[in-house]
Amino acid sequence: MQNFEKGVIQALKDANINTQKYFGEFANPQQVNIDLNKVPIVFVDYTGSTPEGRLKENHEFYLYIAHLSYSNNETNRSNKHYELYDLFKNIKTALNLKSFDDSEPITWGKKQKIFDAVTQKGYLTVFTQVFTAEI
Repeated sequence: MQNFEKGVIQALKDANINTQKYFGEFANPQQVNIDLNKVPIVFVDYTGSTPEGRLKENHEFYLYIAHLSYSNNETNRSNKHYELYDLFKNIKTALNLKSFDDSEPITWGKKQKIFDAVTQKGYLTVFTQVFTAEI
């Protein structure tokens, strides 16, 4: 599992996407503690597994995709959201059909907005992207 997760993080970094392991940074979105110099940023979180036969498991991961806009101007905020859509595409390109540490290729699940509001740091938008891999 460790090598798989490190492989995912490295593949995203190789695609010039700021990425790190998730440690609860969005448990309270009003008090997010992230380095603003790294936004947009993707956090990788392992969430669990289900058995797949005797030796393999289907492991589930979440990507937390965070984006921040500092502008009150609606046009500027809209443009930042379009950058977010490009980031979604770049993430899929970086990980699509990839396998790490003897896994099967990644299977994509649901993408969902979990937060979109004004915070102390600006207009924060956070999506989750679920993916699984059989290892």
